[in-house]
Amino acid sequence: MSTLADVSQAIKELNEKFPRPGISLAVSHIYDLRTSFASSYPNVLQPGIYIMMDSQGTVLRIGTASGGRTLGDRLGDYFKWGDRAVGSGIAINSEYGGVCFVVTIGLPKDRAFEVPAIEEYLLSRVDAPLNRPLRAR
Repeated sequence: MSTLADVSQAIKELNEKFPRPGISLAVSHIYDLRTSFASSYPNVLQPGIYIMMDSQGTVLRIGTASGGRTLGDRLGDYFKWGDRAVGSGIAINSEYGGVCFVVTIGLPKDRAFEVPAIEEYLLSRVDAPLNRPLRAR
């Protein structure tokens, strides 16, 4: 099972192997869906990649926001308000009910075309069970 450390290592390798003038990809701070939902997702207004993790920090899913959509738009497809008093979010689909943490990798809007390639690179390096094709539901 992969962790945030594996994602960070893969991003470091990607930056070293394929440098981009004026850009260095970076993983955001950890966003806790259980207590942070009253605040914005990291890189909320940018295209990019999101990584969903469970309560142990195990990577569950890697996904993208591109094609005119922002990370905030995309993550809004998965989560909605839970308990407003504690600022918690809950999964809209039960398949993502185990997601507790999200990190993002934002890109400038003029570099959104790179998002699918970065996702593919991460998926080749990081195990993300909810990205597996033909997984049992």
